[in-house]
Amino acid sequence: MRLTVQTAFLGDALLSIPLLRALRADAPLHLVVRKGLAEFFRNAELADEVFEVEKGSAASYSALARTLSAYRYRQIFAVHESFRTAHFVRSLKADEKIGFRKWWSPLFWDQAHVRPKSWPEALRALSLLQARPEWRERLLHWRQMSEGTEGGVGANGEFVTVPDWAHMQVSKLMGRARASRAVIAPGSVWATKRWTEDGFVEVARALREQNFVEEIVWSGSRDEAELCTRLAERVGGRSLAGELNIWQTAELMAESKLVISNDSGAQHLACTSDTPVVSIFGPTVLEFGYRPWSNRARVVQESGSSSPAKVGGRMSCRPCGTHGARQCPIGTHACMKNVEAQMVIEAVRSVLLDSRAEREGIRL
Repeated sequence: MRLTVQTAFLGDALLSIPLLRALRADAPLHLVVRKGLAEFFRNAELADEVFEVEKGSAASYSALARTLSAYRYRQIFAVHESFRTAHFVRSLKADEKIGFRKWWSPLFWDQAHVRPKSWPEALRALSLLQARPEWRERLLHWRQMSEGTEGGVGANGEFVTVPDWAHMQVSKLMGRARASRAVIAPGSVWATKRWTEDGFVEVARALREQNFVEEIVWSGSRDEAELCTRLAERVGGRSLAGELNIWQTAELMAESKLVISNDSGAQHLACTSDTPVVSIFGPTVLEFGYRPWSNRARVVQESGSSSPAKVGGRMSCRPCGTHGARQCPIGTHACMKNVEAQMVIEAVRSVLLDSRAEREGIRL
């Protein structure tokens, strides 16, 4: 039996899906995630047992450590890099503990691997398996194939193809009938990651006027309900913000034609059902490695192109932080305001055309 610890935000946790699938292929798997995420991973059947911990609560970590003391694991994989995670794993019983290399690694890990910063996050997580010959070979092939790329994006702005062995699709979400519907997720925990309301309104209107979809659904958390309701009142569509849990939202996306979101967990949730997704980046950049991990994805950003991404010629203040910021450091929010609705519509047209061609077996 193995244990994986990944207590990051939703998007990072979802990008661990390829690792979870690989680990569960030949042994039972337990998983630790942050509070609020367990239901998705249980429903997705990505682990045999899923436990939650409340970040920032020492009592929650201590209680979970007591629960897990009943087990002795063959291996523990710590995807999350924090010292708190390492300290937590240290209290658990295992034959081998595996994590990413830090100066304090010898105190905690039997295997400490260098985290390949230029790789997409999904493959960074998989790099914890590099001691296994079959995975070392796959990862070496990826390294050779992706030379000169950053975060899974080439110098020409093209996304590197997601390998078949590293996809993040969830089988229970695949193969569903898709309605003529766009799910739009306009929120983000980080205020500077949110595109403009006027932009979302213009895109929603164009989606219907240009017959891309018949229905618009505004999606988000309970905290984003006011935003989604306001947008629905301005341009139409239904707001389901705060009404669906994460798994139900994933099902809604799996049964929709298109997802549009900011650089948030919603873009990664769309990838679990291979739903075409257009994501709008502002304060963060693709080199960080958090692109939508799908071959049916486009990213739009102020540097100009949306086919599917362009990383050169951007504003000098980007990125302004690892996660964005609560407010724009220079007071303009130009990284988002400079993204025009027509750029998003062009990305929608591109990703839907590619998806249609793929379904019909047409080479473009």
